[in-house]
Amino acid sequence: TSSITYQITVYNSTTTNYYFDGVEYDERADTYSNEDITITLNNIETGYRLEPKTSVTFNITFSYKNQQLSLNLC
Repeated sequence: TSSITYQITVYNSTTTNYYFDGVEYDERADTYSNEDITITLNNIETGYRLEPKTSVTFNITFSYKNQQLSLNLC
């Protein structure tokens, strides 16, 4: 399977709780509107509460369904 994983750390520097609403993307970007790409999150889920002055580290993986491979030829 062709995929890439990013590890992301978010720090809440405010005095207010913040909640993770899920993955959002710009629908105008061809890369993200590709139905053959799946997005998987690890170590965080929708509704996760990030309390003030704390951080959370999670992984986001972009992969092709059905083990497809993308080639960009110039």
